[in-house]
Amino acid sequence: MKVKKFGVCLLMIFVFSAIGTAVALAMEQVSLPFSDHGVTVSIQADVPDGFEEDMEIYLNGSPYYLSAVSGYHMETELEPGKYEIKVLSYSDFIGRYSFFAPEALDTEIDRDITIKVTDTWEDREEGEAHEFGEEEQDGWEEFEPELLDFSDGEPYGTILIDSEPYGAVRNASFCLVGEGKVYEIPLKNDYAGCARVRLPVGMYYESGTIHVELAENAMAPDGISYLWQHRDNPGGWGSYYQVEEGKTVKISDLMIMMVVDGDIAELNSNAFFSRKMVENREYLMESHHQKELESAFPESYGESQERTIASAEPVKEVPVVDWKEILTIVIGITAMIAAGGLAIWHRQRKP
Repeated sequence: MKVKKFGVCLLMIFVFSAIGTAVALAMEQVSLPFSDHGVTVSIQADVPDGFEEDMEIYLNGSPYYLSAVSGYHMETELEPGKYEIKVLSYSDFIGRYSFFAPEALDTEIDRDITIKVTDTWEDREEGEAHEFGEEEQDGWEEFEPELLDFSDGEPYGTILIDSEPYGAVRNASFCLVGEGKVYEIPLKNDYAGCARVRLPVGMYYESGTIHVELAENAMAPDGISYLWQHRDNPGGWGSYYQVEEGKTVKISDLMIMMVVDGDIAELNSNAFFSRKMVENREYLMESHHQKELESAFPESYGESQERTIASAEPVKEVPVVDWKEILTIVIGITAMIAAGGLAIWHRQRKP
């Protein structure tokens, strides 16, 4: 009889344990509303050819970075929710590119962010000038020459001077030597290097003297010097010009040569602007970045203009209770208690 009762107790323990195991396995198929992980969000940029700028993507004020090194793609883990999106580029301080992105991200709907980058210079007409002068300036035919009158009330003729305009040069002087007098004629960028000069009647010859005044954003390489040259007659400098009353003489092929370490070449504005940009790049980037941040996050800047935007932080792993494991333990303990109680109940009923 005792053996029979003991067998019944063992059977009950086995049954309750089996029930606990079955419930635990069923819980593995149930998606509980608790998670100890964030969601993976993909951030990428569709960029034009030649684009190599760095980008900052702000999600609710926290920055994430894209660059050419990463292929303008990254993945990050975020807490589920909604995020405001803002895109900045601190290295594009000349404002060449435009950035288009969704205004917000809802991780319940989408987990991909794509930024479209466009080149605002792509459709620019050839020769169109811009602040840093990376293109030479064409289309100067519309400019009227500057009128300079050196006749001093005497009978005069006119010399129409047309020199090559350079974006890096604000003013270049061209000298003509007359009878006992030198006339320094400024050829200004504002007039496309053109001047209509009234001179007393007489003979003049061109001097090699030249003074060059650079544009505001241009910087000359160390040890550079300048020469005038005729485009149509290289090496033929020093021509004579006869000025007659009421008549016009034209000089239309002047160009500026630069001499660096014994090498002679036509003046290249890119060399002047590039040097200036490189030396000031860090300052320009910081200044541009500050302005972009102030514009994007006006509420984050007080009177002190100090940055108060929170730094980016990874998703924190907050300890979360494993409810499945606890439920299995509770069911197992309950089964053991029930089996023990059943055994005691049988023993108390013994006559």
